[in-house]
Amino acid sequence: MQFISRHRTIRLIRWAAIALIIPAGAGLKVAGQTSFPAEMPSAAAGETGELSNYGYPTQIGTVACRTIRDRTGRVAREVYYTGNLSSGAITPEQELHVQSIRVYYYDAKGRVDHVAHWERRKPKPRVEHNSYDAAGELTRKWYVDPDGVKRYEMRFRNHSTIAELYFDETGAYLTSLRGHLVSDLDLPHGWGEISQGVACGITLTTERGRFDKIGVWVNIKNVARETLRVDNLGLPVFQLRDANGKAIAVLETRTPAARDFDRLRYLDGQSPDEGEAGFMYPEYKLADFFDPLPPGKYTIRILQHLPERDVVLLSNDVSFVVL
Repeated sequence: MQFISRHRTIRLIRWAAIALIIPAGAGLKVAGQTSFPAEMPSAAAGETGELSNYGYPTQIGTVACRTIRDRTGRVAREVYYTGNLSSGAITPEQELHVQSIRVYYYDAKGRVDHVAHWERRKPKPRVEHNSYDAAGELTRKWYVDPDGVKRYEMRFRNHSTIAELYFDETGAYLTSLRGHLVSDLDLPHGWGEISQGVACGITLTTERGRFDKIGVWVNIKNVARETLRVDNLGLPVFQLRDANGKAIAVLETRTPAARDFDRLRYLDGQSPDEGEAGFMYPEYKLADFFDPLPPGKYTIRILQHLPERDVVLLSNDVSFVVL
């Protein structure tokens, strides 16, 4: 499977090890800084800067980047700018506006330990963390959002991305995965039975919450030798029951907006090889398929037709509570 990135184990660092995390330009910045970083290099700290003007805007409107290095030559910060969005136009430096700043922090071996991603007008950064094996090769990268929750993680092998993991709002519940199955982490409720070399596993956006906040993530894994090539998946058949085992009927007529949304949904990871997985993006919102559920406990599973293997997969069961 080829990766184009879209965008639970948290490594613990003892207090004694914190002193080994060295921000580039340590005399200017500290690892726990709470204010927006400096846009320009500090001559007093021995920093130098180089501005690169792209001459065209990126998809998010970035037109230039200033790379700031410390006195040893390591990257201390990268400052990204917005400006003239016309393709082929060079924005004069005085007309550039700071869009975001990345601050790099290094460990005692000179490797990037973590990177703070600061966005303009946001009080806290998103922090990218790195983990290395004994040989010094990058093996894991995970991101902690400004609210302190890890929602996304990447795994690496031989300098290539092999897996992407997505988590819920708690940061501890794996909702979906793309790429290689990993040995230390799996879907919280497992998978349905394997049939024709494939299996379906579902998770929920939350297992305890308001009805309109509950959605179903559908994951497909391939354990057969043959690559599974999936252009797309049709709608699953939902099997929903209340605490007494009574089946809840699916809406006979869905809203036009819900039907239109189906055309935007796709399998993220369309060609999983043996030992790989993909998931349908975005999730299926229960409110698009059922009338509002009264408070109580429910259990859901799905039937997912997979025409490429001429099989209907039965997923695992997941119980949840509507508040």
